[in-house]
Amino acid sequence: METIAAHRRELPSLGQPGPPRRGVGVFREIAPGHRVPTTRIFLTLPVSGEPEVLGWWPDKADSELNVSNQAFIDRIGGYDELQKQPDDVAKEYYSTLDIWVLDDVSLGASSVGLITYADLTQDEIEAAVSDNSLRDLFDSRRSEAEAIVAAIRDQMINFYEKELPAELVARAEANRRRLESINALYNTLGLPASWKTPEPKIVPTPEPVSPVQGLAVRPRWRLEPVSYEDILGIIRLWSNAVETYPNAFRGLVEDRVSDLLAATLNATTSGAGREVYSRGGKTDIAIRADVLGEANGPASIFICEAKWVAGNDDVTSAIEDQLMRYVPVAATSTVFLALSKNTDFLGAVDSIRGWARRVPGYLRERESSVEGWPIFTFELPDIDGVEMDVAIATVNVGPVPRTRRQRNENKTV
Repeated sequence: METIAAHRRELPSLGQPGPPRRGVGVFREIAPGHRVPTTRIFLTLPVSGEPEVLGWWPDKADSELNVSNQAFIDRIGGYDELQKQPDDVAKEYYSTLDIWVLDDVSLGASSVGLITYADLTQDEIEAAVSDNSLRDLFDSRRSEAEAIVAAIRDQMINFYEKELPAELVARAEANRRRLESINALYNTLGLPASWKTPEPKIVPTPEPVSPVQGLAVRPRWRLEPVSYEDILGIIRLWSNAVETYPNAFRGLVEDRVSDLLAATLNATTSGAGREVYSRGGKTDIAIRADVLGEANGPASIFICEAKWVAGNDDVTSAIEDQLMRYVPVAATSTVFLALSKNTDFLGAVDSIRGWARRVPGYLRERESSVEGWPIFTFELPDIDGVEMDVAIATVNVGPVPRTRRQRNENKTV
């Protein structure tokens, strides 16, 4: 089994400086038109541990740290003033970006070193011998570098000993919840064999439908009442699984919820040997008459519309704009699957039913074989004498109460 320790990087540290080295520095302009050569003096601090981490800034340091060119930034008045500086100051800024560099060295047991330098004119070299200005400069830079490396070490220790274990635990918990959610989705498809229902049956409409807008319409078919009740029963069982694992469904869009319900309905239809319930088009889930018999014609005889309900407009849209508008003349058996995230679910149920009663064409309502899912009857617009049954199937997908008090409050709402 892999452990954090197996992947833990070695903490970096700086050793005692090696002997100074010299090289050729850049010419410096000391007066207009007068440039003099400089000598570049190098100071190298050997690095032990993991050198690559020194390329990252310790953004969680407890104390304020100075960047290597802080003195230059302070002199020009801060980073915001950089764009206002003349070209020679801008060049000086870019030269300060490599005050410290990480490079390969051969210094004792270390193969990597942190290197800084200073370009000095001859006069400055002679002055540094007596006033120790170069030593003071390098000591100051070394102190700043050691403070930064110490902050990097502290942040690495905190990461490996606190942050990483906490993050791994959080990710494992999130993965556990994700797997539980997936398992909940699978559970909605793996219904017991005892839940199998007969294939839906259809019956012809009692009388031929009257001509619509001068067109003769052939006799149509409608879903048999017993089959309608069977379908409501299976949707209720499926909704029980949704309400048991609400977190698995709350983030799904309506189409994905309909996909899962359609798969469940097909899985629980005995002897069909085909997909009785179809998805797509203008409606969520439908049964076409010709699927149940070649001579029946292609009209949809059952329609289910799933929608997340947050207000009156959602109910009106589902019933008036979807079920009524796209329902064929004979598809008078429908279901409005009203998904609610409201914490006051019983209050939401009352609101949803109230909004449904205000939809134009509402006639009456009756209890169905599923407790709590009444069937509302509407008169279809522009088609005299044709009524449509809509089962108002409310499903609680609200937050799961986490405390006993919250659970008791939900029971008494």
